[in-house]
Formats: sequence, structure tokens, C-alpha cells
Amino acid sequence: MPIRLNFFLFQTAVFFLLPALLIAQNESNPRNESRILDDDIRAAQLYLQGAPLTQPIVELKAGGGSLILEFDHLGDELKDYIYTIVHCNSDWQPSDLSDNEYIDGFTEDRITNIESSFNTLLQYTHYALALPNRNMRWTKSGNYILKVFDNDDDRRLVLVRRFCVVEPLWRVEADFVNPASVSKLKTHHEIDFTVTPRGTRVPNPQNDIKVFLLQNGRWDNALGPIKPYITRLDQLVFDYQDKIVFPAGKEWR
Repeated sequence: MPIRLNFFLFQTAVFFLLPALLIAQNESNPRNESRILDDDIRAAQLYLQGAPLTQPIVELKAGGGSLILEFDHLGDELKDYIYTIVHCNSDWQPSDLSDNEYIDGFTEDRITNIESSFNTLLQYTHYALALPNRNMRWTKSGNYILKVFDNDDDRRLVLVRRFCVVEPLWRVEADFVNPASVSKLKTHHEIDFTVTPRGTRVPNPQNDIKVFLLQNGRWDNALGPIKPYITRLDQLVFDYQDKIVFPAGKEWR
């Protein structure tokens, strides 16, 4: 089974996903990682509509797809859940943009797609939300966090999910190579890749470009920020030795 990588490239405040042919804030959660804060919430998922096993990555362009949030709340009580989205920088901190600079519509709204369980041993209520929708649409690419609050409990935060809105404008060519380190030769993958900024001028790539690599959609072992190793004509070359390396594991060898 081939490994699948996601390339995320940040240029100043602009965010792009660079697909290759390879198979934001509180003190207790400084990187706004996806999490559930209510023990009665189960089976929370955020995915591309029609593909429940995908990562929550959607294109900015019209028709670029929708994201679906689904979760269950245990018990027979109907909850009044409020949601909002927050635009973040490359480190998942809230960006400097104001709400109306990245949201078209309401800055928060209620989850109204609700379905109670029927003839089940354990009672629960299922909640679902599609984004973007007629009440809330994003207008900028970038990292986002989706926050869900319990409006019946002083707007207590109960759910956080990361997602990305992308513009696949640049070209990426990547290769798996043998690791430079002999000790990792049989256990790791090393990746070299080249980025071609089509239609965009990058005056200072070392300061303006950040690349993050995800192995199979995992943020816990993401590599980055990585800066270009060299700039060659209209290409940014990322050809490091023993730096862009992922543990392969048995399933990838």
C-alpha cells in the first residue's frame, strides 16, 4: 500500500494545498487540536461530503465541495448547539483577520439538523451540519477551526475540529528516496520535492514560504515548517538530507 502525503504551503497570509501524485486558542489547547470536551458527545466526525473516511480538506472555489460534521449526544435531552469558525495562521493560532474578512453570512449559527434515536438500547441524539451553507460561507483559504458550544450551558465549548480550505494553484513534484542516514535505510521514507509557484511571484522564499507535510492526514507527526533548500529559476527545491523523513512502519515496506 503506498503512502499518502498532504503538502501544505503557506505564503504570508495565503494558504494552498499542493496535491502530489502520492499514494487556533486557549491555554489548555494552545494549537487548537481537534478534541471533544463533553463526555456525552460520541462519534464526532468531520469529512468531505460523500467520503466519510477523508480528511476535512475542501477547495475554496465554487463547487469545491462541502464538509460534514456529525456527532451523537448520549441521552434523551435535546441540546441547543451553536457553532462558529475561526481562521488561523500556519501554527493554528487565530489569524489577524476579522470575522467579516473571512466569513460571508452569520459569524455563528445553530445546528438544526437533529435526529433522535429510535428503538435503541441506548438513547442518543444525532446532530449534523454541512459547511459551507446558506448562513455561513468562508471567503479565504487557510487553516480553520470549527467550534461547537452548548448554548444551554453558558455557551460551554464542547467540540473542536480542525479543517483546511485550500487553493491548489501551485505544482508539486515529489519523490521517495532512500534515507541519507544508514540507520534509517530499512525503516523510514525520505521525501524530496520541488514546488513550482505558477502565476505567483515570491520575492523572498526563505521568509515567505512555509511547507508542512502530513503522513496520511496525521497532524501529530507532521513535519514543518520547512523552508526551501534552494531556489532554482522558477522552482523551490526541498532536497534535504535526513530532514524530511517519516517512519515507514511495516504496512509501508
